[in-house]
Amino acid sequence: MTQSPVPITLRLIRKNASNKSQDDVITIFRETNDYKDDYESFKLRYVDGLADVRHEMYLSGNELDLYFDSLFSLVSADTEPFESLQVLAPGFPSVLFNASRVNMVKDHLLSVLPLLTDVHRVHRLAEYATY
Repeated sequence: MTQSPVPITLRLIRKNASNKSQDDVITIFRETNDYKDDYESFKLRYVDGLADVRHEMYLSGNELDLYFDSLFSLVSADTEPFESLQVLAPGFPSVLFNASRVNMVKDHLLSVLPLLTDVHRVHRLAEYATY
């Protein structure tokens, strides 16, 4: 069975948006399946829902930490803020934060990233399930 790393998705939900395609979406992909170099190679895709613009960058784990530290500080201080931040991470429930409080919980959010370096999507649950 082929397995692939599962991305982490952050959805920045806009106030008064008419549909979710107007949200900004950040998706973090593990760039390699080689887990011997844990936490070293990620691709980050940022899609601006209003401007319909996509940015992609490649980051190490340390650079990713710095990116999120800056992002959470900026989102919390924004004068035209997003309404909320939704975190979709494999093995965790979907979590929704008030955007103005994201900076206060950033340490909790950043602590999740190293845990996700060896997570795979399971295509057929029956092989792995224990009842």
